Amino acid sequence: MTDVYGTLLFTPEQYRQYRQKFCSGIERYGGDTQHIVPTRPGDRHYEDVLQLRNAIQKDRVRVEMLQTAIYETLSQTLAAQGIVLHNPSETAITGADIFKTGSTARGTNAPYDYDFDFTIRLDAADLDKAPTILAQLKEVFGGEERDAGSSMAGERISQLRLRRASVSGHQEQCDVDVTIMPKSELLRYGSHDAAAERLAWIRDHVSQDAYEQTVANILLTKRILKEHEVYLMWRDSHPDRIGGIGGIGVENWILANGGSMLEAFRTFYEASHDHEGRRVPFAQFRKIYKIIDPGENFAENGIHNDYFGTILTEAGYEKMQTVIAAYLQKHTSTA
Repeated sequence: MTDVYGTLLFTPEQYRQYRQKFCSGIERYGGDTQHIVPTRPGDRHYEDVLQLRNAIQKDRVRVEMLQTAIYETLSQTLAAQGIVLHNPSETAITGADIFKTGSTARGTNAPYDYDFDFTIRLDAADLDKAPTILAQLKEVFGGEERDAGSSMAGERISQLRLRRASVSGHQEQCDVDVTIMPKSELLRYGSHDAAAERLAWIRDHVSQDAYEQTVANILLTKRILKEHEVYLMWRDSHPDRIGGIGGIGVENWILANGGSMLEAFRTFYEASHDHEGRRVPFAQFRKIYKIIDPGENFAENGIHNDYFGTILTEAGYEKMQTVIAAYLQKHTSTA
């Protein structure tokens, strides 16, 4: 495979390997079988994974109730503006769509950490109502606004991001992010869609147990990276961050490594050290260790993120090396 200038991007063998590693479980890319590395009793992280699975199961009903309540608030706010929801059972294509996105929709949010993301697609005729809709939602949910008024794609996409929002009928406070975009902007296959489909494939084609283990491995990885402050991506607006691969990056990383945190740590360690155990330079590592998102990043003009090649910073690489080496050493010493 080459680019438009004839420069070699992947050899045929690399292409087959990347397709299997990053696109398995996705129907539009062939739906290849995903390889699963099970978490077993005796594994260093087994007890942590088990505890997370139990917490996820206990919290699932509450998450669904909050999600439903927020969805109803969104639909009522649209109705107040004379906007009806699209009815998929009818032939008409007009009407708004509301989608649950983000880690909570995929079930990969930390238990008891309520952070809900929704995307509203509007017909072109209703787009000018977006500021009013977001203002009304701010009034209904309350809370504290963060990154106010962010927009993308030439002001065609608007967002409201709230901390500690209140949900009608519930005591828990939540983070609520609402994105409004024209319908044409969500016809592509996004990062959220790809991760959600791969997780669903594991549940439907392997087992519920394998699915829950994979989600728990994802959550454990996120927790460890957060504890060592090498989780969030570096951004111009947050130059104080070390610069990790972010939540969706972690999900792709674990999915590409059989749903296993230990396997992801092992492959990272092997790629970041030479045969004598010395750390390899970041520039060399990022060329050989690839985790490519099969879905598009809408916030970055539809690119497919290469999480370790272009997202991870050098400082993040150094910190991840230290964290992973320490974890694997502890695993070896207690195995």
